[in-house]
Amino acid sequence: MPTQDASSLLQRIAHGLACALLAGSCASAPEAGASAGDSPQQAIARVIAIDDAAGAARNQGTLTQPAATVVRAYAAELRAIDLSQTPDDFQRAWTAHIAAWEALLPYLEQHAALRGEMHELFAGLLADSSPGAAGFKPLHDAVWETWADVEQAIAAQR
Repeated sequence: MPTQDASSLLQRIAHGLACALLAGSCASAPEAGASAGDSPQQAIARVIAIDDAAGAARNQGTLTQPAATVVRAYAAELRAIDLSQTPDDFQRAWTAHIAAWEALLPYLEQHAALRGEMHELFAGLLADSSPGAAGFKPLHDAVWETWADVEQAIAAQR
């Protein structure tokens, strides 16, 4: 098991790699590590701040890169966040949310040529009536359903 210093270094490396894949768009992203004195609410706020920065990069990254590449980097960045100071229900919801994003990858890999802002790209995939397109909707829905679980875990801390 890595020491805390090694773990922090690995998190920073993972964050840097994710940002590099997103053309350096994470330069102002918050620190991925938790502070030992964080309250659960502070720890959650730190996670959400990191997600906000990573999500903004994700949304724009699909303009120039395959969505699967961008989503893979986004999920890696989310997995690198230290959740140790967050409550268990938040950790479970967060991990499930990341898994929902990762479940999109095989579908997105089949549509590697598509470009556009992520929400517009996804709206186009949802509107697609071609054979096989229906497979995207349950995957997309799972992302939103797991995000609702994250929001519920946040609300439980208020």
